[in-house]
Amino acid sequence: MTTTSITGAYINTVFCLCLIISATSFVFGILLFHPDFPVFEQAQQQWMGFLQISICIIFMVIYFSILSLLHILDFKKEEKNIRILSYLGKNQSELNSLLCRKILVKLFLPTAMSFAVLLPATLFINYKLNFFFPVSMRSIILKAMAGFILCFFALYLCYFHIIYFTAIGHMKHCAIHTFPRHDTH
Repeated sequence: MTTTSITGAYINTVFCLCLIISATSFVFGILLFHPDFPVFEQAQQQWMGFLQISICIIFMVIYFSILSLLHILDFKKEEKNIRILSYLGKNQSELNSLLCRKILVKLFLPTAMSFAVLLPATLFINYKLNFFFPVSMRSIILKAMAGFILCFFALYLCYFHIIYFTAIGHMKHCAIHTFPRHDTH
């Protein structure tokens, strides 16, 4: 990323917390939509469920937007390295492949931290709540977390493509403006 390792650790921690808050908000929103989980009056409960899922979406968009922006800024700082690789004989497809792997790794690190916390916590909470929930709500926490994971990875793929194509376009722009052509007459 564009920061020192300590600041990068802080940023990854904030990203991790953002995903954890998003996941808990999504799961609680799904719980509020279930009729066998009475907390408020039915209309208020559905409204609260909608608001919880909206909070989840807001935190996921913030997460991906900031992460994408950091990667795009980081890529702009690495123009010199791209030029060097190009001068060393790397062709466009090799540079694109390297870029793809780099983006996947950098997007995966904060995600791995949060899912390393979320998945065991989800299993434990689901196990404990199954003793209290009625039969119709058994494993609802697992089902809600599976829905969150599907939504998360759909957004993950969208933002990956945004970052990748932005970086490819910038790399082509960088190649046009920084690689002088030597004409031999």
